This record gives sequence, structure tokens and C-alpha cells, in this order.
Amino acid sequence: MSAPAEADVPLSELMLKFESLGENCEFGLVQRRGGSEPLGLLRFSSTPLPKLLAALNARFEGLGKADRLKVELSSNGREYMVLDQTFGLYYHAWVMAGEREPEEVHRRELRRLPYLTRKLVDDLTGGEKIFVYRSMSRLADSQMLLLADAMRAYGDNTLLWMELAGPGHPPGSVEQIRPGLMRGYMDRFAPGANAHDFSFDCWMSVCRAALAAQTRPAGAADSQTQL
Repeated sequence: MSAPAEADVPLSELMLKFESLGENCEFGLVQRRGGSEPLGLLRFSSTPLPKLLAALNARFEGLGKADRLKVELSSNGREYMVLDQTFGLYYHAWVMAGEREPEEVHRRELRRLPYLTRKLVDDLTGGEKIFVYRSMSRLADSQMLLLADAMRAYGDNTLLWMELAGPGHPPGSVEQIRPGLMRGYMDRFAPGANAHDFSFDCWMSVCRAALAAQTRPAGAADSQTQL
């Protein structure tokens, strides 16, 4: 029996085929609305590209050391945030102010981070997932290639680089740039003030198109762009 068409893959299963590399929480929240809660080191982390590249190139060595991990209240004072001072990664602890003491959150993160780091390295080495990166600002193609190359140093990975739609690239479409590198096009991204206000249907269209492109048989026609 042949594998189900991408359009028939249940949302919760579809979401597990992808992993977020940042730059913000948007795709992690998309996965949640799609019915999945995958564990991911960078799923709810702020990861500007220079910091992500530094972590990837160092194979995350030193991430989560006790003296380099800082727990602090968010700017609105409502929840705890965690800052890894080795690479400058900043992420949600998902603990509200008053629920725990910061020392408790710190101890919890010291237990969690080694596991999540190993898991991400294993996922990168396995090369089965599609890794999503959505930058907060427009970046050059050369920067996209730097990220793809840093990932390919681990294994046969696929990067889905997200941008806004434009002429010739309608919302929900995916462009194959080269093996292991795709560019997905959105009608809009969530505003910075409300990460929950994302375009869910367009995200789903991009994910299904990316999965179809990844699983297309060798030699099948696709869109190639030379950079």
C-alpha cells in the first residue's frame, strides 16, 4: 500500500515531521494548535541567526552550564524567562511568577537542557525532520545558505526557510532551492506583540507542500533556483 498523500496526513502527525529552529515562538505555537507538543530545545526560544549559527557550529557545547544560565522575570513581570549566556539563547520557562522560586526553575533547566540538547543533535544527525526557520527580519540569501550548510554538517538535513509571499511566490507555496533547502512563503507572520495571531491555514499549506517536496521521488520535476 502506498504512503498516504500529504493532504491526508492528520495535522498532529504532520506537525511532528517538523522542528523549529526559531527565530521566535511562532511555529512552536502553530504546532500546538495543530495538536502536537513535541519536545524541542529551540521551539520556544529567541534565536537570532548569528546566535543560532554559533550554537550549531559549536555543536551546542557549553549550553546550559549552571553558571551561564540565568532565570529572570519577563518584561511584563508575569512569567519566568531563561537566558543561556553561552550563546545568548532566550526562552520561555512556562512558569508564571509566584508558581515557583527562580532557584527551582534554574534546577529544573539544568536537568532538562542536556536531554533537549542531545535530542536536537540526534534529530540533526538523523536528518528525518524538516527544520523550520522564520526570521524576524528580511535576511540575505547568503545567510540562508550559511544556516543550511551549518545544518548539513550534522547530516542529510532539510531546512525550510520562511519568507513573506511576493510576485511569483504565492502564499502557501514552497520553492526548492537546492537539495536540503526549501523556501516557504507566508501571507503574513504573527505580529511581535502577539505571537498567537498567526496565519494557521497558510502555515498548514506550507508544511504540506514542504513535505510533498521532501518526499518527491528522485528525478521528478521540481522548482530549482540557483544561488
